Amino acid sequence: HQNAQILAKGISEIDGLLIDSKKVKTNIIFFELSTDKITAKEFVNSMAKKDIKFFETSLNRFRLVTHCGITKDDISTTLNEINNCLN
Repeated sequence: HQNAQILAKGISEIDGLLIDSKKVKTNIIFFELSTDKITAKEFVNSMAKKDIKFFETSLNRFRLVTHCGITKDDISTTLNEINNCLN
């Protein structure tokens, strides 16, 4: 679950997102949108267009999973795309 830890740390460093990275114990990550620059729906749709797929579990809260085929390069790309989308 090292990739999930790397992803959680990266998410914690992106303005507009909140995550409790200490709670990431598996390959499942929950994080929150904390900006009004973009709606949750716009965020999910924008990322889906980049082939980064996750969903909203409750208002402005998301679930993202790192599957076994996900590489460190995929994590880096995901973090860059999220950052570009929000900032």
